[in-house]
Amino acid sequence: MEFRMNYEGKEKREGVRWYENIASQFIFFSDVRMPGFPKRVDGKINNLSALGIGAEVVFPSGISKEALFSGMIKMGVKFNLPNSEEVLKAICRVIWMNKRGGEEERYAVGLEFIDISLSHREKIVEYVINSYLGEVSNSKEEEKV
Repeated sequence: MEFRMNYEGKEKREGVRWYENIASQFIFFSDVRMPGFPKRVDGKINNLSALGIGAEVVFPSGISKEALFSGMIKMGVKFNLPNSEEVLKAICRVIWMNKRGGEEERYAVGLEFIDISLSHREKIVEYVINSYLGEVSNSKEEEKV
């Protein structure tokens, strides 16, 4: 039996990803002073790895797609992993984006971490590995036992 890959292109993502819907907050900001910045919005993470996330976000008005791709505008993200009370934070750059349907400026975005603490990165790695191994548990229930 011959095995063929149906995928035509090279996989550009590095690191193992876990697919999960995680409520999150995003902040759009710039290193250059710009009127009306920073801008905060809620969104959701669709998948995560130690190197970045895939998310769905409604862009606030005044966000230039060109400025996002050039790195002039960056995105910060805050979220809690399931069953964890610690807030994880990172600064990201936009790698790709696809417009979603509807009248809103809703986008699916690929974000690469450019500034994240080592401990937060390690927590993500541990969560992803444990999720694939079926070892993610409800820590609050374990504390009661």
